[in-house]
Amino acid sequence: MKKLFCMLLAMLCLLSLCACGGAPAANNTTPAAKAEPAAEEANPSGATANDAGVYRVLVRDAEGAAIPDVTVQFCDDTACTQGTTDQDGVAAFEAEEGDYSVHILATPAGVVGTDEEFFLLRTYSDVTVTLEREAFAPYEPLETNFGFRFEYPEEYQHLKGELGWWITSFGNNFATADLYYAQVPEEEREAFREEAAQAALIMDGWAPEWMRGQKYKNTPLFSVLAIMDDEESVEYYETITPQEYMLSFYDEATPADSRVSVPVYVETVPFENDWTLVVQRNQLYTFGGEAQPITDSVGYLDEGYREEALMLLEKPEIFISGLKEAEWDQPGEIGDKVSFETTTLQGDAITSDELFSGHKVTMINLWATWCGPCVRELPELEKLNAKFAEQDCQVIGVCLDARDDATKEEALQILEEAGVSYPNLNRSYEMDWANISVYPTTFFVSEDGTILTEPVVGADISGYSRTLKEALSQVG
Repeated sequence: MKKLFCMLLAMLCLLSLCACGGAPAANNTTPAAKAEPAAEEANPSGATANDAGVYRVLVRDAEGAAIPDVTVQFCDDTACTQGTTDQDGVAAFEAEEGDYSVHILATPAGVVGTDEEFFLLRTYSDVTVTLEREAFAPYEPLETNFGFRFEYPEEYQHLKGELGWWITSFGNNFATADLYYAQVPEEEREAFREEAAQAALIMDGWAPEWMRGQKYKNTPLFSVLAIMDDEESVEYYETITPQEYMLSFYDEATPADSRVSVPVYVETVPFENDWTLVVQRNQLYTFGGEAQPITDSVGYLDEGYREEALMLLEKPEIFISGLKEAEWDQPGEIGDKVSFETTTLQGDAITSDELFSGHKVTMINLWATWCGPCVRELPELEKLNAKFAEQDCQVIGVCLDARDDATKEEALQILEEAGVSYPNLNRSYEMDWANISVYPTTFFVSEDGTILTEPVVGADISGYSRTLKEALSQVG
C-alpha cells in the first residue's frame, strides 16, 4: 500500500510539472524550467557563449548596424515567449540552459522579415540574425555655400522616420540650418527624400513645403550655426543660457509656465576655412527656467517614431560626425556662368539658353512675394524692360518663394496688378548663384550667361540703368 501511494504521488507530481511548464522569460523575468536534451547537437546558428545567464538575439542589417523594434519569438519544446529588440538591436531572454529556437515575427518599416528558424543550443549564448533592408536610395550629402557639408552617418541611413533640413537664415558670414525628424508614411518616403534634398539647397529663410501646415509630424533635432571669422559670436552662442535665449525672443511678461523650444549648446566644430560650426540640440524649457524632459519635445510623434527621435537627440556625436568642411563660394560672383532649366510661373518649360539668346545683356531680378520693396518696384521694372529692348537687352524675374501652388498664384496676381509682361520664372535647384540674403538682388549676365558686374542689392531703378551701361561696355 505504501508503495502504491508513492507511485500515485510521483504520477501527480509529473502531471503537475507537465501542466504548469512555463515559457522562457523575456527581458529579465523569471527563468523557465527546461529539461536537458538527450544528446548534444551542433549549433547551426553559430551562436557564441556570453556567460550572462541569458540568451540574446542580436538583429543586424548587412552592414552590421543594429535594428531596433524587431519582434522576436523564443521557444522551447513546450511554450514560446516574445520580446522586442532595443535600440542596440538586442532581445534578451532569461531561461535555464537548454535548446531553444528563434523566429522573427515582425519587423519595423523598411526592414524585410524572414521565415528562417534560428537556434540557441545548450550554453548561454548569443545568436545574430541578419535582416535585409528595403532598397531606399541613400541620403545625398547636404551641400551648403557657407563652409560645411553634411554626410549622413550610417546610423541615419535606415531610420523609421525621415530627416529634412531647413536653412533658416543666412548672410555673408553667418547662417543657421536645422535638422528635423519627420514622421512620413511608408509610401511617401521616396518623394519626401527628393523634396527634402532639394529644399535643403534653397536658402530663402522660409520653412520647406513638407513642414508647412504640419504636412508631416516633425520635431527639430539639432541646429548648426555657421559663423565665419567671428570669435565673439562663437563665444556668445557657446555661453548663452536658456533663460537669456528666451528673453532675447520673448517679453518678461510671458507666463512662467509657458514652454519654449530652446537650442542648447552641445559642441563647437572649427574648420580651417575660417568657418566655425556651433552645434545645438533642441530642448524644451518653461519660461521660468525649468528644463523639461527632452521627450516632451517629441511627445506628439506616434509610438516608435517618438523613441527613435529621442535616441537621435541623445546621441549628438552621431550628428557631429557627419559635419564636414566644404569650399565656401559666395553666390553670383563676376565671371560665374548662369545656366539652368526651369519653368515660368505659368508652368511653361524654358532654359537659360533660350532666355538669353539674342540679348546682349539680361538683367535677372530676384524677388519674393513677401518683399515690399520687390513688389513696389515691379511697375518701374516693366518700363525699364521697354527701354532695355532698344539696346537688345531685357529684364527677367525669378520669384524665389514660389515653391507651392498657392504662392505661385499669389505671384501671378502681383505681376498682373503691376502690369508686368516680361518673363518671370520659378526657381530651379540649379540656381545656387541665387542664394541671396537681401531681397531684391539683381544680376546682369551676357548672352552666354556670364555674370558681368557686381549685383545690385536692394531696389534701385537708377542703379539698374547705371549697371546696364557698365555691362554693355564689357560685351561691346
